[in-house]
Order: sequence, then structure tokens, then C-alpha cells
Amino acid sequence: MLVTAAIEAVKNWTYQPFVVDGKPTTVQTFVMVAVGNPPKPDAVDRAEMKFQNDFWTSEDSAEDALAKGDLSRAQAELSLNKDLGSTDKDLQHIPERWQWMTSMGRLCWDQNKYDEAEHFYKDALTLRSNAPEGKGSFGAGESMANLADFYAAAKKPELARDQAEQALAIFEKLFKNPGLGNQAAKRVYGENAARESWLLLKLARQRNDAADIAELCHAMVDFQEVLSAEQRDFLSAACQPAGH
Repeated sequence: MLVTAAIEAVKNWTYQPFVVDGKPTTVQTFVMVAVGNPPKPDAVDRAEMKFQNDFWTSEDSAEDALAKGDLSRAQAELSLNKDLGSTDKDLQHIPERWQWMTSMGRLCWDQNKYDEAEHFYKDALTLRSNAPEGKGSFGAGESMANLADFYAAAKKPELARDQAEQALAIFEKLFKNPGLGNQAAKRVYGENAARESWLLLKLARQRNDAADIAELCHAMVDFQEVLSAEQRDFLSAACQPAGH
């Protein structure tokens, strides 16, 4: 929830340019945005910044490799962070641990190691559910959505439906939160809710469940405001054959 606020804050910072041979030079750097005022020594700060830089560098490279189908490179990059789950037992680095488990799930899925993929996706869900935010958090919803996609691809429609319905309930609740003033976050919640609605719609069509189809097409209207014109047209067209 604080990511967008942190990004907006950093955009307003004033930076001193890096100078090489007397000229300002474009560089890529890494900054830490601390929430609150935790008493950390400089050495701990530097170690944390190095960890974050190393982790996300390898994670980004792994995601790029997965997108390109280069599974060997993806596995090599993800192996750099394989000790994170076993050495970080005090619920620190939850987003990083979750991301690694999720990426490993996708890698195993692409490698046709379906049991291992399911194991990683379930571990990611357990991690998010046991975190301070709890089972109703956006992270838990993302984990459920990943499991729903996995089960749908594995031809396990009932398991897919169960996970998608739970994820949708979380995204809808967050989207409809009257106190939510962050429009960027609202859009993310709406897009995720629409995605789960679309998966549930496909599953309902497989069952020829007219009542579910009608309900899902009607529910999608709630998320129209956060979707692009192209997305709205796509969802509208998807519901038309069912007469909605």
C-alpha cells in the first residue's frame, strides 16, 4: 500500500547529479525509503540496500528470462536467492520471499514440474496469509489468483474456481473501500478483480452455468471506471454471446 506513496515522494526529491570528467552523467542508482524512524546503524542500512539491489537485480533478470522462455537463465538467477526462505525466519523481507516463491512457481510450471509449481504457489499463499496483513491482504489475493490460473491450466476447474472466487472477494473489498483515496491502487484492485471475473466467466461457460455467467457479466460493470477503453470493449464483447 505504501509503494505508490514512496514513488511519488521520491519523484519530488532533489538530486545532486553524478559527475564524471566534470560533466553530469546519467546513472542508475538505488535508494531506500524508510517508513517511520527505525534506529538502524549505517552498516545495517548499507547491508540492506545491497541485499535489495542484489535481490531485485537477479529477480528482474529472472522475470525477463521467463518471458523469453530462457528457463536455464531464469533458474540460474533464481538460485542466487534460494537461501532467502531458510535464513529469514523472522517474517522479514516478506515481499522478496513471496516474489521468489512466485517466480519459482512459474519456472517449475514452465518446466512441466507441476507438483513443485503448486508447492511454491501454496507456500507463497501461506507466507502472505501468515503475514501481519493477513488472509485478506492484496498479496494473499495475488497468491490465490496465481493458484487459480495454475489450476485452470491444469484442468482442475473446481480448484481454480475456489481460488478465483476467494481472490475476487479480496480485490472487490479493497476496490470498494470507501476510505481508499489512492486512485493508482484503486485501478490495480479493479484490474485484478476484472481478471478474476474473466477467469470465473470462462469457467462458468465451461459448465454452461447461465446464472453465473449473468452474475459475473453484471459484476464487471463495477470495474469499468478503472479499465481502458480496449479492456472495456473486450469484456463487453465477451459477455455479448451470453446475451448480457
